[in-house]
Amino acid sequence: IFMRLNKNITERLNLLKEAVGFLPDEKILPTYLKIANIYTKECRYVSAIKFYKKGLQISKRLFGINNVEVANFYNDIGYVFLLKKDFENSIKNFQKSLATRIKVLGEIHQDTAISYYNLGVVFLEKEDYIKAFEFNSKALEIYLSIYGDSSNSVAKCYANIAAICEVADEYKLAIKNYKKAYKISKKLLGNKDPMTNCYFKKISDISKIVQS
Repeated sequence: IFMRLNKNITERLNLLKEAVGFLPDEKILPTYLKIANIYTKECRYVSAIKFYKKGLQISKRLFGINNVEVANFYNDIGYVFLLKKDFENSIKNFQKSLATRIKVLGEIHQDTAISYYNLGVVFLEKEDYIKAFEFNSKALEIYLSIYGDSSNSVAKCYANIAAICEVADEYKLAIKNYKKAYKISKKLLGNKDPMTNCYFKKISDISKIVQS
């Protein structure tokens, strides 16, 4: 099955690449995106970045530098660099995505919040907890203003902030934020969801540390 899957993916990629030569820019763009997405799912990150960058250049040519599509490609590139654990290039591209989204969409927008959140994730992975806290808090502020406490994105921000507090040995703050994440996840996803259970377990584990 694995061999057949790889063969089918290779054939699909070859067909997409062949189609590119016959398409105008506006139709090449989604084709490059499909190719890059396939490479990303296959963990072929260098190839994925190559085609996301091709899409980025066409987006700039078609729409100018201040456009949502340009911001989306910067975000895609930042995400692949994050998967590669290339944090500096990930931050660079996420920051470009953020700057473009603020300029085009404004500060209070879901996509802008996503950019802040993504930067928070990178800095958390990088163990730069001050900046991770800063960007997650900003994302949380925007998400709350848009959705209130009825979004999994809000729960994820609370969980990331809790993880940062846990690392800093601020256990009571960690529990407080995990409880907020748990409450939202339980309401939206139910008791049996893996993330709901994860938050519950974190609350239990940290509570034991506090009590010991």
